[in-house]
Amino acid sequence: MILKHLFMGLFIVVFVVPAVAVSSLIVPKKQDFIRLPNDTINRVGRYTNVRIGGDGLPIISFNDERNGGIRVVRLENHEGFQHYSNVIVDGHKGQVNNGRFLRMEINPLTQKTYFAYIGGGKKSTMLALCNNKDCTDQEINTIFPGPARHPSLAFRPNGLPVVAYSSSQKKKMLLTMCRNLACKDFSTIEIMSNKTPILGDYIHVEVGNDNLPVFSWFSAGSNSLKYGRCSDENCSDIAINTVDGSSKKIGLYNFMRLDGLGKAIIMYTDVIHGYLKTAYCSDVSCSKPVITIVDDNIGAGKLVRGVFPEIAINPKNGLPILSYVAQPNHAAGFPQGILKVAQCKKPDCREFLLQEIARGGFGYGRDSSMAFKDDWLYLTFLDYNNNKKLAYLAVLKQQK
Repeated sequence: MILKHLFMGLFIVVFVVPAVAVSSLIVPKKQDFIRLPNDTINRVGRYTNVRIGGDGLPIISFNDERNGGIRVVRLENHEGFQHYSNVIVDGHKGQVNNGRFLRMEINPLTQKTYFAYIGGGKKSTMLALCNNKDCTDQEINTIFPGPARHPSLAFRPNGLPVVAYSSSQKKKMLLTMCRNLACKDFSTIEIMSNKTPILGDYIHVEVGNDNLPVFSWFSAGSNSLKYGRCSDENCSDIAINTVDGSSKKIGLYNFMRLDGLGKAIIMYTDVIHGYLKTAYCSDVSCSKPVITIVDDNIGAGKLVRGVFPEIAINPKNGLPILSYVAQPNHAAGFPQGILKVAQCKKPDCREFLLQEIARGGFGYGRDSSMAFKDDWLYLTFLDYNNNKKLAYLAVLKQQK
């Protein structure tokens, strides 16, 4: 059976076949990918995010350099994809850097949409939330005056947000803990171990069912991937383990999720060798991680090498799925980007199904993000396209 879906004048064709636990995703033709938004504006599309809102419909966000903020596109039905809302969050025309390093998450308690990002000007760390479904009612707070970068956003079981990020100048890692849902009242601490500030970057935070934040990050001192767990809810101290120190520059562009058992899986790059790796933490302290090379052809040195990838947990089987860009080493003279997806066949990802989604020019497939709804997988990404920076949506189907 063939299903056709229309969104902004373009067709996505998907084929329905029998389901298996982990099988190849059904991918529409590249020309059926949807450009977001559907207009002629360039430089609108970095740091894409897609999540499923409380009404079960996709919400997509990305950096809009022209309007100096965050463009939010909300699909209004699954069947036709003909209707959508399109607004700007925290727009400041002329501030092209406002809305950088964007992370969007849905608060599991309130189902409101939140954004952590870096503002223009002083490069402050910002937290915004939508008070209605189309995000025309917004609350925006500065939680750190900056300069900072690479914020990560998670929620405690009571719905209160926590945001981790690193200061740009001293590489100190910071944690802002909100005391109310709008984060108008909050506390910010330096993340420390044995009363010593931790220096790092590309930090990612999640919160376990025990209400304790956990972190993965690239260590500025040892050039390795680290993992830490707060000793208490106020994170007065953290216990640290080295996840991977097998070569220099291990752990850039790391992204972490907790699976259904609360165990962390981290994806990251080995810049020297051009590898994409995963680390699965078999215990809460990540003392004995299972390391897997998922892709040994993502590019090394100055090439794209997996910029801002993402992990999602597939609700149909509880297994991790990874999206990322590969910039093959052999393509240095003729650069191309390849958008890929790896479905883990086991929680530790020692076995996986690797699938190419599409390829294009240099930077095609960067800044990818994923969200599941029933059999659909929504996949957003950036097509750098000679600095035009265009955001796209591909709607994939899980086979039955």
